[in-house]
Amino acid sequence: MLELLVFALVILVPFPIGFALAHYRPQSKNLKNAAWAALPACLPFFGFGLWIVLTQDLSCEDPPCQNMAPMWAMAMGVLGVLTAVTGYGVGLLGDAWARNRARKRGE
Repeated sequence: MLELLVFALVILVPFPIGFALAHYRPQSKNLKNAAWAALPACLPFFGFGLWIVLTQDLSCEDPPCQNMAPMWAMAMGVLGVLTAVTGYGVGLLGDAWARNRARKRGE
């Protein structure tokens, strides 16, 4: 179920944000719009990873370590990077679609 939620977050959130930024602010750069559109998708993962790093003990005293906090912190970092890259691309698609739609409407 979590995978479906992450998929929906990455696909359904950046596209309308990129579209709206390009539609209401046509003078802005498309790469900046895509970066703004990717933020809501990746910030929860980076925030949760930072919360794990700041609040949990990441040390391991014995060699067979039973502490899962370092693994979860790394997993949240990887998920944050993946959602940032994917959200950036999807936001760029929304931006391009809005600009193409405006150009066709102007003709």
